[in-house]
Amino acid sequence: RVGRGIKMTEAGKLLFDKGKFIMQQFDDVYNEIFELKGVKRGVITIGGLLEDLTYLTPYIMKFQQHYPNIVVKIIESEVAVNQIVDKNIDFGITRSAQIPDTLTNTLLYSEELVLVIPKNHPLNEKS
Repeated sequence: RVGRGIKMTEAGKLLFDKGKFIMQQFDDVYNEIFELKGVKRGVITIGGLLEDLTYLTPYIMKFQQHYPNIVVKIIESEVAVNQIVDKNIDFGITRSAQIPDTLTNTLLYSEELVLVIPKNHPLNEKS
């Protein structure tokens, strides 16, 4: 916060820039797949953990603007990889590192987790 306004931190700027990049990647993938297949209508089913699927909301909304005759179904599933193998979903969003050789995966983003503690906390002691 700067004065009465708000100033984006360096981390915020990085997240914003990476977010724009990820959105563009999703747009490109959607467009390439549907142009390649000439799909004009149908159903796409996406599976994954709810907290991961929430990242897709803006992309799904934009996709549906471009392809109003394609229904996007969201399935909450802890086993998205198995659901793809069993052909219950078209693709999944997962944190699983165990992907069968019969599937392809693409890293969408990586995130850094940090521990936030008071300065006087015992874990803050420098070793």
